[in-house]
Amino acid sequence: MNISHISLEHYRNIALARLEFDVNRPTFLLGSNGQGKSNLLEALSLLTAVRSFRTHELGPLIMNRKRQARVIYEVHSERDSVPVQVELQLSSRTRNVRLDETPVERMADFVGQFPSVVFASDDTQLIKLSPQARRRFFDLLFSVLDREYLRGLQAYHRTLKERNHSLKSGMDRTVVVAFDRILAKWGFFLMTRRREWMQRFAPCFERNYATLADSEAGEVSYRPSLELDSEERYLERLASGFERDRVTGSTQIGPHRDDYSFEVQEFGAKTHGSDGQQRSVALALKLAQIEIIETVLARKPVILLDDILGELDDARKERFWSIFARGCQVFASGTSLPRHPSDLDWQVMHVEAGTFALRD
Repeated sequence: MNISHISLEHYRNIALARLEFDVNRPTFLLGSNGQGKSNLLEALSLLTAVRSFRTHELGPLIMNRKRQARVIYEVHSERDSVPVQVELQLSSRTRNVRLDETPVERMADFVGQFPSVVFASDDTQLIKLSPQARRRFFDLLFSVLDREYLRGLQAYHRTLKERNHSLKSGMDRTVVVAFDRILAKWGFFLMTRRREWMQRFAPCFERNYATLADSEAGEVSYRPSLELDSEERYLERLASGFERDRVTGSTQIGPHRDDYSFEVQEFGAKTHGSDGQQRSVALALKLAQIEIIETVLARKPVILLDDILGELDDARKERFWSIFARGCQVFASGTSLPRHPSDLDWQVMHVEAGTFALRD
C-alpha cells in the first residue's frame, strides 16, 4: 500500500496543503521543531483507524477557531486495481469517513483497510507507563488484524459502561446483574482472542528483538487479569464480586484490567532494562507489528518515523535499516537528514510553519 497524494485543510497548524509523494522513494520531512512535521505524519496515520498516535481527543487536531478539519488521501492498495480516495471530516466530537465519496456507516468496516505503523520518540513509554497504554496498543493492532475482535471490543466496552453507570447510580442488584451475561460473553471472547493473537505476535517480536540486540533474548507476553476457562466461570466471578463493585462504583475484573509484559534476558524490561534495551524493545514491537500485518492482511503498511533516527546508536541503526528493506512506503521526520543509510534516495520536503516545499 502507498499514499500518492494528501490534501489537508485546517489540520492543526496546516491551513491548506496538497502534497504529492513519489511512491518509489522514501519521504523525509526536514525542519525545525514545532513547524508541522509530526502533524503531517499524524494525519497520514489517521488512515488506519482515524485515531491519533499523539492524543485520544479529536479537538486538538483542528486548527484554532475552525469548526472542522478535512484530510483527503489518494491510496494505492494491493487489493484495488485503481486508486482509492479516502476523505476524513473531523470535528471536536465526530469523525466521518468517505471512500470514493461513499459514506462509511460503521467504523469497524473501515479500520485496518489502510494499515500504517508509527515509530515515535516516546515509544518506550509503552514499556514504562501504565497497562492502559499497552492495552491500547494491542487493542488497535488486533482490531486491524481481526474485525471480529474490534466488534467484540466495542460490545464489551459498551456493556461495561452501562454496568458501571448502574453501579454508580446505586441501582438494584437485579439491574446490574442484567448486564453480566453480555459482559461475560464478550469479556471471555476478548481474553481468548488476545491469547490467540499473542501466540502469533510473540515469535515476531522475539525474532526482531534478537536481530536488533545482537542475539540478546527478549520476550513479550499477555497477562490477563483473570484466569478463566469459560463464560460461566466469568459470571461466577462477577457475581461474587458484586459487593466490592457496588462499593467502588466500577467493575473490578475483566479485560479492561489486563496487561502485557516485556522481558529482556528473563528480567522485566520496565524495571531492569537499560535505556538501550527499552529502546530496542520498542523498536522490535513496531517491527513485529509490520511483520504480522504483512502476514495476516497481505498488505504492506505505510511506515511513519517521527523523529526517531537520531536516537539510535550506530549499531542499532544499522540493524534497524537492514530489517527495514521490506518494500514499504516510508515517511520520516527530523531536524537534519540521516547520515545512514547513505544509499537511500530521499524525497525531501522542507517544513516551515505548516507549509511544505520540495527540495530541489
